[in-house]
Amino acid sequence: MHGLRHGRAGGGGDAEGHHLLCREDLYSRGFERFIDKVNADGKGLVQINYIGGPKAMPPFEVGNALKGGVVDLANVTGAFYTNVMPEADAWKLTEKPMAELRKNGGYAYMATFTSRR
Repeated sequence: MHGLRHGRAGGGGDAEGHHLLCREDLYSRGFERFIDKVNADGKGLVQINYIGGPKAMPPFEVGNALKGGVVDLANVTGAFYTNVMPEADAWKLTEKPMAELRKNGGYAYMATFTSRR
């Protein structure tokens, strides 16, 4: 889930970011680079407070936390937020690379489910 809740972060200010696994692991590095870039480029506009890891929040609660505004963005796999968006499990079934899904409209289609939640 690369989720972004519209609200506090969209209007400027601080945002809470959560990653499912431990900091500085193979799966969090891209998210951490994103946070570093936003924080560097967004000085005075927006800053992301990275609260990641399973010690900060149980993995199966991240979807509810995003939906409820506890965090503003999250980096987790669909398996951990099917309680909020069952369609998220469809991502693991695709045989197309993400670049192709963005090009052919598949990504935009799936984003419609996210925006409804």
